[in-house]
Amino acid sequence: MDENPFPDLFTHDVSIMDMAKQRVTCPDCGRKRMYFCYSCRMYVNNLQTVMPKVELPVQVHIIKHTKELDSKSTAVHAALLAPTHCHIYSYPDIPEYNSTSDVVVYPSEDSMTVADWAKSWSSNSTAVNTSEHKQQPAVRTIIFIDCTWTQTHSIISSPQLSGLVRISMCDYHTQFWRPNGAKRGATYLSTIEAIYFFLREYHTTYLNLPYDAEYDNLLMIFKFMFLKIKKFHNGGDNLKAYRHK
Repeated sequence: MDENPFPDLFTHDVSIMDMAKQRVTCPDCGRKRMYFCYSCRMYVNNLQTVMPKVELPVQVHIIKHTKELDSKSTAVHAALLAPTHCHIYSYPDIPEYNSTSDVVVYPSEDSMTVADWAKSWSSNSTAVNTSEHKQQPAVRTIIFIDCTWTQTHSIISSPQLSGLVRISMCDYHTQFWRPNGAKRGATYLSTIEAIYFFLREYHTTYLNLPYDAEYDNLLMIFKFMFLKIKKFHNGGDNLKAYRHK
């Protein structure tokens, strides 16, 4: 595991999560959880009183395969840290989308980079003025798929997603501690990493604004878990996920 994988990340102090000293019963499902209930998507141990809430410029929808284990997914991080903008749906029960306002993040031969998409979308979208007289983009929803690579085909081929513009995030290396397979490589991001890096590029290319850590707290739980696992595994270099890198 990298010695310092988050050199430019400005999150809240992740050590505040250490206020959780033991597993407690989730008030909704009754299961024992330490920091949050990944099934009910809620904090436990009173962490909701100290954890930040991130405001996003668009709605984020995460389409989760029913066979993807909640305990192994980082999608819940987004739902916890940006609850008014991030929503998780279980395939095949997913919303209808509009090709004029919604896009899906998915690598394929016909996918676009964020920069190329932002340029083409800006020229074709309908913009309206806000009270501050800034241009408000006509993008409504960014969709992410949360599942193993072998499970993606059925989701991306669904009628709700098949006609949407596809965006690829290939210029980043994952720090995720779970293996995605040697063939997938280090550029296949975890869900929360993909959301974070997309929003950073969206902010600077589509909104054309300087980035000032607006979305860094989306990686707060991810960073906390990374550091915990690295410490527990004596640096983590022998973890299967990192032997593939």
